[in-house]
Amino acid sequence: MIYLGIALFLTSTIASPVYNAYNNAVSSDDYMGYRLPGTQIPSNYKLNIIVGKDVIENKKNTFDGMVEITFKVKKVGDEKLDYIKLHTPSEKTSKVKLKNDKAEVKIIAHEFNETSSIMTINLDSELDPKMTYVLSMSYTGNVDSKSMYGLYRSSFKNDKNETDYLLTTQFEPVYARWAFPCFDEPKFKATFDISITHPKGYSVLSNTLPVGDPKKIGDDQLKTTFQTTPKISTYLIAFIVSHFTCTKGENIDTNVIHQVCSREESSANRLLAANWGKQILNAFEDYTGVLYNQTGLLKMHQVAIPDFGAGAMENWGLVTYRERLVLYDEKESSDLDKQSIISVIAHEFTHQWFGDLVTCNWWNDIFLNEGFAAYFQYIILTQMHQASPWQLEKQMIVDQLQPVLVDDAASSSKALTAIAATPDEVNAKFNTIAYNKGASIIRMMENIIGSENFKKGVTKYLQNKQFSNAVPSDLLSAMEEQATKANLPKDTSLTKVMQNWLNEPGYPVVTVTQKSIGISVKQNRFLYDKINPSSESTWMIPISYTASSDKKKFDTAPKAWLTSSSTYINNVFNTETEWVIVNNKQGAFYRVQYCDSLWRSIADQLLHDHTEIDVLNRAQIIDDLFNFARADYQMKYSKAFRYLNYLGNETDYFPWVSALHSLNFLLTRVGDHTTLGVSLKLKVVELIGTVYSTLSFEKDDSGWPLHSFKRNLIFNAACKYGAEDCIKNVTTLFETYKTTGK
Repeated sequence: MIYLGIALFLTSTIASPVYNAYNNAVSSDDYMGYRLPGTQIPSNYKLNIIVGKDVIENKKNTFDGMVEITFKVKKVGDEKLDYIKLHTPSEKTSKVKLKNDKAEVKIIAHEFNETSSIMTINLDSELDPKMTYVLSMSYTGNVDSKSMYGLYRSSFKNDKNETDYLLTTQFEPVYARWAFPCFDEPKFKATFDISITHPKGYSVLSNTLPVGDPKKIGDDQLKTTFQTTPKISTYLIAFIVSHFTCTKGENIDTNVIHQVCSREESSANRLLAANWGKQILNAFEDYTGVLYNQTGLLKMHQVAIPDFGAGAMENWGLVTYRERLVLYDEKESSDLDKQSIISVIAHEFTHQWFGDLVTCNWWNDIFLNEGFAAYFQYIILTQMHQASPWQLEKQMIVDQLQPVLVDDAASSSKALTAIAATPDEVNAKFNTIAYNKGASIIRMMENIIGSENFKKGVTKYLQNKQFSNAVPSDLLSAMEEQATKANLPKDTSLTKVMQNWLNEPGYPVVTVTQKSIGISVKQNRFLYDKINPSSESTWMIPISYTASSDKKKFDTAPKAWLTSSSTYINNVFNTETEWVIVNNKQGAFYRVQYCDSLWRSIADQLLHDHTEIDVLNRAQIIDDLFNFARADYQMKYSKAFRYLNYLGNETDYFPWVSALHSLNFLLTRVGDHTTLGVSLKLKVVELIGTVYSTLSFEKDDSGWPLHSFKRNLIFNAACKYGAEDCIKNVTTLFETYKTTGK
């Protein structure tokens, strides 16, 4: 899933508050009260959802369903297994029956916990681990349109200005239980045989292809039955009942059917997703070595939903999106819209492997799903020639890594693997730590062991855990096999290197001090509210660096390691007058503070010829300096601005993204109309002048999206900070638009 904040960040808008579906929060001290015991292991669901026209058209808010769950039993300790625990939509169940291989099992009673949504079914005899059981239930569920979770109703105005309705689903993370009784935890994978009974005139989509034609039920209903799914977690099940039409994209090279579906009125806007979807799936097959059709899925539907709470959702074989994140209007949409759509598709298609085929065992480790998706939404596209003009591997640094360095510098920040027990805590795991930090840590691991080794490790991980669940040690074990030639600390495994990065909150700041022709490096945790030199957090930090005399520049592989509070690295310089950049291309997840003499040397080089320093390191220097000043960590804003006077010569996009992130924050803090605010705006107008002068207000027909992004960034900033020429041009354009509509 691409959560709302990330999805809207991609389109430069502001996130709305996320609906809290659980109002009776219980603390995580009651961890086991929310978790199923793991004594029943499902293998198959036979599910029939029944919806009438009155349900779809907002005249009735409940639906009926029937489910048969086949499961076996696992004995845990000496506990007596005379019960079944599972999640259900409500206590409104009937015809609850249990049978084993030989006979029906008598049910004494069942009780429902509304807070945890867990039903306990008490039996008059103990379950036998040698037997296979089938639990059948009829039930009533609610159609929830307010939260847009579970099975919910959406609507839109069609081309006749009539309200058209549809039913759709959003089950991640804990809402499959709102639609059908199930073992609603990601580790309980099973196959599904799904049937939807629905009114005539509506089409139905689900994770797999339908089996034959719909079966007539009475005069007005049809029953559409779908092929058996692969083993799948409950939150990845999906179905849609609608009047949507679909556009066929090119079939995937492995004969996978590919279609993009939406309301009929938007059919012309499906082509971008149809064309890029095939290419992105093919790129993943090439990269992972795992073919999409190996999963047993023979189709991919991308569907635009008018009302959708998340940004997009990776339901296996049936990916759902907000309309603006999959539909592209050639006349009205911007270059940024185009990139956002393609990146979101790449994110969700990553999940077909990372999340769907291999799924985190529990939500503590959601970064195994979302970190990979947030990483590959940039990196898989760099494998595709047609996406090269976007320079997405660089965009990732300023769009993902640097913003999460801000979020993760709060003392309240939690580790990637922090425990989540309650539904509220599980929902809270879908944040920038899981997505952006997860992606950044995965990127750092790739830089440590090398791209080819990383790629082999990815394939091994997917092969080892396909149709199953994973924990971080499974990923590290697969990577470990490929890391034998990596430059790791002596007698240290990759697993040991990664432990604190995964299991501790926050990240380090590495302080670099020149000592003759070497450097002393030390680490502390970086925090805005305090810097604690005695912090117990110590990371194993890969140190890549480039001195001004280096011939091989800005390689992200580590040359040295900082495994304790401090160390000395010798022979960094040929002379004592050189500069050095640590953390090449910001390849690892930390900030770098330099001693005054090194800051002066770096600033001198930037003023003399800033292109001698890699563009990502220029962006890093800007981001670090301003954030050190923000934290009052061995840096004042006055000094940071002196070191960054070179910005008056900077014309590249990425450093200006970093600069304006921090400058906009600073302006918000000091205020537009204060003495400091006025001085700040004058300074920014001065610094931005050169890059502003290289751009034109005429329509950009260059075909280079980064040029378009830079124009938007710089023009917005120039006008925001009060550049007279910018305000004059924008005013003229607006007056022309009012007169001509163009």
